[in-house]
Amino acid sequence: MINKYNSVKLAFRDNYRFNSSIGIVISTLVGSIAVMVIMMNGYNLINWIQIGIAVFICSIYNAAVLSVQSYKIIFNLIITSLVYNIIVIILNLAI
Repeated sequence: MINKYNSVKLAFRDNYRFNSSIGIVISTLVGSIAVMVIMMNGYNLINWIQIGIAVFICSIYNAAVLSVQSYKIIFNLIITSLVYNIIVIILNLAI
């Protein structure tokens, strides 16, 4: 698993500008889908907390790209953003 992570990270580094730009689109798209799915389940406090975390994680990724952080930070943030939002989508669709 670590070898796959390292190989994908190196591939991300090779096309850093393109991948980070596409990452903004993908992170925002998956984050907005997560927010839509959360809101389909109502407007209680737990849902608002999930929405806040999803927006925060996507915003942190976008800020890291715009402030030209290292490729390692940006790569880890895109993985974090996608994993959290996909888990939220799956869990909220299962309810």
